[in-house]
Amino acid sequence: MKVTTTWFTLVFTLILNSTFAFSQENIWQNANMPAKSTGNFGLAHFFNAENQALRTKLEPVPNELRGTSDTISLPMPDGSLEKFFIVESSNMEDALAEKFPQIKSFRSTALMHPQHLAVLI
Repeated sequence: MKVTTTWFTLVFTLILNSTFAFSQENIWQNANMPAKSTGNFGLAHFFNAENQALRTKLEPVPNELRGTSDTISLPMPDGSLEKFFIVESSNMEDALAEKFPQIKSFRSTALMHPQHLAVLI
């Protein structure tokens, strides 16, 4: 019985981890549009976000007042994905935020390149 329980726990953990990794990687899909010149910034590549996967990833992101952050991979202009620290950063008054809880904004900083900043609204 102990071997069966251990095996079940191992398989469940692997499935859970692979599902999380799979969902993290499936937020962004290449938009299959040709890259466009953006002047001084080189070529820009375009991505579509899987709405439900993105919402699921952003739902538990902590508020910046809690002093913790989560991570998310965001597409970069060169077509690569870069990992960012992300926190919820509301810019609405409390009464307005309570009236429209589905409207949120997020602030993020790249892990490897802290000069890369992003705001998601």
